Amino acid sequence: MEEKQLQFLKDQKQSGYAFKDVNKFELVLDLLEDIGIKDPQIRDELVYPALAHLLHDKHLTEDELTAVLDKLIGPEYLLFDLDNIIEYSVLIRSFTVLQLVILVHVHNRDHIIPVKYIKQLSTAFMSYFQQETILDGYNETVGFMHSIAHSADLFAQLFKVEDFNETIFKSMLNAIQNKFKINHYYFSHDEDERMVVAIMNALDANILEEEYWKSWISQLGSYTKPTTYPAAYYIKNNVRNILRSLYFALHGREQHQALREHIEATLKEHVTLR
Repeated sequence: MEEKQLQFLKDQKQSGYAFKDVNKFELVLDLLEDIGIKDPQIRDELVYPALAHLLHDKHLTEDELTAVLDKLIGPEYLLFDLDNIIEYSVLIRSFTVLQLVILVHVHNRDHIIPVKYIKQLSTAFMSYFQQETILDGYNETVGFMHSIAHSADLFAQLFKVEDFNETIFKSMLNAIQNKFKINHYYFSHDEDERMVVAIMNALDANILEEEYWKSWISQLGSYTKPTTYPAAYYIKNNVRNILRSLYFALHGREQHQALREHIEATLKEHVTLR
């Protein structure tokens, strides 16, 4: 990124992202070129917030927001280099997800983006989430990668979409369950806490029956224990951490006391004692 553009972004941050005397849609398209830049200070402190404010603060028309959404869910961004031929290509995918969070939030807030495009976004995201293999939360060279934590934030917004039905909810919850029952990586950068925010949004939507939730918890807690380490350690702790986080998130909610008890029983039977 050129020094002139860096200074422009610094000035926008200083001014509270007013974006005066600039074509905002063209600026979005320019910034997308650096959405996954390897320098964490530029990416996290300048590019991400500028894009987020442009999408969030009612600077763009419905057509412009939809055009950005369509671009982001395509092969250049969300589905870019899923085979990871290019080093750190996950940054483009992961930070694309963060901007999709903003777009779904804008839809939920303003209903300005037609729901058919939000459904397309959801379908593309589910494909991405199931295929993503770079799960590292943090890297000393490029900073936070956070593919799963950022995905959790998007799930949190998708579970608030009014037009989504039981089938879509179950599909998303099944994908979450499968991702946390892996035995080749240990989630250690608050992925469980952020995913539980999403799960609580799904619970609060009151679309799924309590018996479904009990079954989902049981399935999450039941897994085949690997015979070797660290695989056995990874899956046990991935499952235990998300169940514990959900247990404490439900604290004080009398209407969900039965679910807390079911989580406790599941932890004792399937997870903690292994």
